[in-house]
Amino acid sequence: MQQTIDRSIRMNRVKGRVRAWFSKPANVILLIFLCTLVVLTLYPLVTMLMETVTIHVGREARAAGDFSFYHFQRLFATAENDYSWIQFYQPFLNTLIVSLASSLIAILFGGVVAFLVTRTNLKYKKFVSAVFTFPYIMPSWTLALFVHVPLHHALLDAGAVLGNLL
Repeated sequence: MQQTIDRSIRMNRVKGRVRAWFSKPANVILLIFLCTLVVLTLYPLVTMLMETVTIHVGREARAAGDFSFYHFQRLFATAENDYSWIQFYQPFLNTLIVSLASSLIAILFGGVVAFLVTRTNLKYKKFVSAVFTFPYIMPSWTLALFVHVPLHHALLDAGAVLGNLL
């Protein structure tokens, strides 16, 4: 009898906490965004992973829909025509080289500028600091639009001038 009462009290506490959590609008919005995130990212990811281990029509001698590591084996361990090297290993190696080189350049350049700003008596210290802080403040798409729009209009104007000449 005592156990049922304790269980009932615990359930009422849990219900009260859940009700209190849902009474805050920020929590409801958070839950909506979390559900949206799951639907828009996790579902396609799981579907894609399931497709990689599923046999499709015309791929193997087995029935379509069966489980197989055919796609992974083809991508990572196919020796014929250097398929694995061309499709995976070479692009992966190129990506590693570019990312390591750009990281090294950024660390060296940023380290030198950080040293100059913090440890020396640089004449325009505030200006240099602001210039190097600007990319963190400004999103990259804004900078892309800043470059794209004037260039686009300049090309359109040049095309109109050329069209009038012809």
